[in-house]
Amino acid sequence: MSKEIYSLDCRECHRRTRHEELASFSEESDPYDYHDMTSWMIVKCQGCFSHAFLKKYDDYEAYYEDDNGEINHNVEFTTYPPVIAKHRPISNTFNLPIMVRNIYIQTLETLGIKSYLIASIGLRATVEAVCKDLNIPGRNLEVRINNLQKNGHISNTDKKMLHAIRFLGNDAAHDIIEPKKADILIALDIIEHMLNSIYILREKTKNLETIIDDYNSFLKLLEKLSMEFTGAETINITTLLSKKTRLIEGKKDEFIEKFNRDLLEGKINFLNYEKTEEINDRDIFLFSIKAR
Repeated sequence: MSKEIYSLDCRECHRRTRHEELASFSEESDPYDYHDMTSWMIVKCQGCFSHAFLKKYDDYEAYYEDDNGEINHNVEFTTYPPVIAKHRPISNTFNLPIMVRNIYIQTLETLGIKSYLIASIGLRATVEAVCKDLNIPGRNLEVRINNLQKNGHISNTDKKMLHAIRFLGNDAAHDIIEPKKADILIALDIIEHMLNSIYILREKTKNLETIIDDYNSFLKLLEKLSMEFTGAETINITTLLSKKTRLIEGKKDEFIEKFNRDLLEGKINFLNYEKTEEINDRDIFLFSIKAR
């Protein structure tokens, strides 16, 4: 006996695929009362071979006419774990803070069962959780989103999109307005873009060179370079930086001026000030690297 094949959304393939029925159990009502049947099945995707639980409900007393003019009874399918059709969730959720990850996953589960009103509140809560994790100040979410952008975590365009999610969540929580499916899926894209940008990509690219725009990061770079340096005993900042100078082009003069002051005052704990030489009418500060 051939097994039933169902076309279902697969949580692993992230698209609709053929699923084979492996086992099933059905309960059918008395046709003389109200004729319907509920079936529970274990199914397996024929693409990735992942398993799922399927509930099929046949309502034999509710009919519709299809595009070919044929009369069919209503059939409803529910899969578990819930699946958001054609959606590929963030895979590296282990890079997310626990609080952010939990809210994000719970929101996905809510979307999977098509509870769009609750999901919109979950998306708003995800923004709140990110602000809390990053210690973003503000008396309310509106201010915190603005500060999220001012602190350099998101772009101005991202800020406007997060405000859209704030409105969506506020409408759901305060006015009990359920968003449209298309709108909630766009909001999900915005949230996942934010999480990818703030957490996932930063973790992936942490070893890639990029510009340095704050003095503390500049000092960390110098300390790293000093540990790797194998040249002369007495050097200047240009020699130590070498090609890494490109990382501070926009802040070079500001950083070096402050570095020279800190060096003279003995605040650079991994370098020793040695002397100052005048070259081309400029004071060049020479230093040595402290033994470790």
